[in-house]
Amino acid sequence: MLYCPNCYLLTPEAECPICGRHPLFEPEAQDYVFLTEEGSMWSTAMGDLLKDNGIPFATRNTLGAALAAKIGPAKERIHFYVPYAHYDTAKTLVSDFFSAEPIFDEDTLS
Repeated sequence: MLYCPNCYLLTPEAECPICGRHPLFEPEAQDYVFLTEEGSMWSTAMGDLLKDNGIPFATRNTLGAALAAKIGPAKERIHFYVPYAHYDTAKTLVSDFFSAEPIFDEDTLS
């Protein structure tokens, strides 16, 4: 995978699919790379998941505070970035978290 330092994106392409930058570089362990984008409802859970597993991360809101306040926080999207050294572990955690089967108590369903 190659790394775009403008977009923090990992890609198999020789050119960044977002900004068009080329050449791209091999990521270094400390480079923050894009992990996932989540809605505001899931962002706290995502942050807790990464913290609980000792993975450093950074976030960036797509709308910004003023616009989110105006149109509502439910429309806000949060980008999560992790150091490349933690990327594979974080990607697995995210995949497992969002693919888990819901657990229901049979008494609650009755």
